[in-house]
Amino acid sequence: MQVQHQEILNSLIDELKPKIGEDALRDWFSSASIVYDDGYILTFPNKFVCEWVINKYSKEISVAAAKVGITMKIAIAKDVVDKDAHGIAVATNIAPAAKGPSSFNENFTFDNFIVGKSNEMAYEAAMRIAKSKEIVFNPLFLYADVGLGKTHLMHAIANYRRAHFPKQKIIYLSAEQFMNTFVKAIQQKTVLDFKEQFRSVDLLLIDDFQFLGSKDATQEEFFHTFNTLLENKKQLVISADKPPASLPGVEARLKSRLGWGLVVDIYPATYELKLGILKSKANQMQIEVEGHVLSYIAEKVTTSIRELEGAFMRVAKYAEWTHTPITIELTEKMLQNIAGAAKTKSPANIFNYMCKAMDITPQEIQSPTRTRKIARGRQKIVYVLRKHTGISYIQIAKLMGNKDHSSIIYAEAQAKKLLKADPEFEQDIRMIEGGLRLE
Repeated sequence: MQVQHQEILNSLIDELKPKIGEDALRDWFSSASIVYDDGYILTFPNKFVCEWVINKYSKEISVAAAKVGITMKIAIAKDVVDKDAHGIAVATNIAPAAKGPSSFNENFTFDNFIVGKSNEMAYEAAMRIAKSKEIVFNPLFLYADVGLGKTHLMHAIANYRRAHFPKQKIIYLSAEQFMNTFVKAIQQKTVLDFKEQFRSVDLLLIDDFQFLGSKDATQEEFFHTFNTLLENKKQLVISADKPPASLPGVEARLKSRLGWGLVVDIYPATYELKLGILKSKANQMQIEVEGHVLSYIAEKVTTSIRELEGAFMRVAKYAEWTHTPITIELTEKMLQNIAGAAKTKSPANIFNYMCKAMDITPQEIQSPTRTRKIARGRQKIVYVLRKHTGISYIQIAKLMGNKDHSSIIYAEAQAKKLLKADPEFEQDIRMIEGGLRLE
């Protein structure tokens, strides 16, 4: 039996690898094991690891388990309070993709959702849906790239409604879970039960709707579910990675209905928003971290909020496990290989090339001199370095003579303004970029 469990774990890991990456597997799943107790249970040695995996990877594990052909729970292994007869304390269930709707993640609330310019409209729309007893707009359709907060807002809506309108029937699930539940209903000849389950809700939240592209039979069923809920004045909230009109493989009539209500996109997080999220995370974990370290992480990670939090956790846990302080040097070392920073050209080479092209010495750029020529030169260098290398403001500050990184942020902002307002400045940038491409 133990060999079989190991084979299942290996298959699960193989399915997870392309979704969450080898680093996450090594950091969080190396201590995992599988036991069987009226179903398969993925166990972890302590509460911290278990809760982290639940919060970050529940959806991925659910999908991977379904592909392996099993349903699965996540649990804390031995030596934890409230053990059952087998020494296992179940922390949560992952709703199996083949068995219908999942429970809500209680950690995703409006209170811990950090709001910035890139997501404030989505946040306000979600709050209106959650608080209103009447239909404000229907459906609410949220779209964004992976890891920008769509799922957080959907769980926040569900959690708020459950707390303030406890008699309402609420279902949250992914589009894949909706499809698998429908397919199983067909196989077991329980389609009428399926229709009753989903058409009698007060609030239906469907995540990752793009998964239903080209799934014609499931789209047909969802189309009728959608119509029934709207006719009965019941609320729908749907998320996807694209706006309704751009969803590949989705029927035109369904695209039209998805756009009937309010369609809101969530942009990639700004620097300020990422910094706010990191500060909030540090406070939650009760970790003292200097501001310039958080600034470095916020600048370094340009992909998603999920990756941002993962990067911070990687640094924080390494410092904890090695009993070392969180310094900028440690942070740079831990994050040197993460995605999100282009490395097409050496920053030092670009810096030296631009100084030569502008007839300014590196020493003049690094000096306190603020003549117009030197100031414009700094602005051009900062702009090109940010655009073509993706290195952080702190790294540029070091390259330019250990200046304050806030001055680098200001220089980039000024350069962007001058590109629109000053044709000569714009031409200089284009000539420099042309020269860089020739080297």
